[in-house]
Amino acid sequence: MTQITLSQVSEGMVLAEDLVSPQGRLLFCRGVTLEEKHIRACKVWGIAEVAIEGVTPPPEEVTPKVIPPELLHQASELCLEFFALNNVRHPVVREAMKIYRDRAALCLLDDRQRALAVIARKSPPPVSTEPAPVPSLDDLAKLNMKMASTPDVFNRILQALNDPYSSASYMADVLGKDIALSTRILRAVNSAYYGCPKKVDTLTRAITIIGISNILNLAVGIVVISMFTDFQDDEMNMANFWRHSIGCGIIARMLAIRSGKQNEERYFVAGLIHDIGRLVMLQNFSPAARKAILQSRSALEPLQHTERKLWGFTHADVADRLFDKWDFPEFFKVCIANHHAPGAVAYDDDACLLHAADFWCHALNLGISGASLAPPLDAEAWERLKVSKGTMGSLLVQIDSQVDDAMRAFLGN
Repeated sequence: MTQITLSQVSEGMVLAEDLVSPQGRLLFCRGVTLEEKHIRACKVWGIAEVAIEGVTPPPEEVTPKVIPPELLHQASELCLEFFALNNVRHPVVREAMKIYRDRAALCLLDDRQRALAVIARKSPPPVSTEPAPVPSLDDLAKLNMKMASTPDVFNRILQALNDPYSSASYMADVLGKDIALSTRILRAVNSAYYGCPKKVDTLTRAITIIGISNILNLAVGIVVISMFTDFQDDEMNMANFWRHSIGCGIIARMLAIRSGKQNEERYFVAGLIHDIGRLVMLQNFSPAARKAILQSRSALEPLQHTERKLWGFTHADVADRLFDKWDFPEFFKVCIANHHAPGAVAYDDDACLLHAADFWCHALNLGISGASLAPPLDAEAWERLKVSKGTMGSLLVQIDSQVDDAMRAFLGN
């Protein structure tokens, strides 16, 4: 028996002992011959090492990068700035700062500007003194959002999410009426992100493999992000915005698994669409949205606080109003509307989880949300999850890999 890392595991290997999740759930029994679906499940559950029969692992050639002291010092300064809104004495924040500093130092060493929050924090552009028209939430609710799917299909998807008795055959028929949506669902299911062992050709087969609830949640995510796939903005790099959204979704799903939640795919979708209120503002009321982003950078304050000062509401309120209009399931409305303030809903478990996922997505430097500083971590929200502070550090490789896979699955890049 040899213990090897998940990156060394390949199809055909045989488990030398039962494989158990961090929560004690039996995933696969000893003697199972591993297939692609097993390896994918290990990634989803965040398994780092596996015991394999009769295998001598090839030595991993890792040449650690030496970071010059001046770059490490620069990364440390960036780190202190980035977490300025947080209680740096909190153990989880300290762990996040260490990870952020190390990743920022590597970015500086590689001369990459992927999502370093260096974004002009040192010298933010001037904030316009011109008044920017601000809509009311009622105005936003009246917006005619362009969807890639037909309203009828989207409404039936939402109805099915609210109805636990919807059948697989019925949903395959509903989704099949929208060719573009069906194609995107199958493309996602056949991507490395889902890791199906064989090509999935039909929606019925996809529902059988992934599960009806997961397919419905996936469809919702695809429809919502499709509203903005053609949108471009000078102030917001959209590739980095979607990287942040996808990263938040992946972290939310991993936290859900570690917290013993069911239907973990809906947490991925919640993370994927948690900031759409900001996109709605940028797309329809660009001057007001840009002014909030620039003023928050200049004042070094949470973006949602600046939004409330300038608009009278936040991007989370925008999403909440749209979800009311679309009759979204209560799960999405509660956790997305309150992901910056879980205490407002008595620390609802799902709001706490999405709050933590958003914090860690910023800390891991995954894309850009528009905020120039890491949002403050609510200590009570983190405690409710009952997840150890070292959880994220042990999942970095899986998170980075899944973010890249999901970017290709959902956006084709």
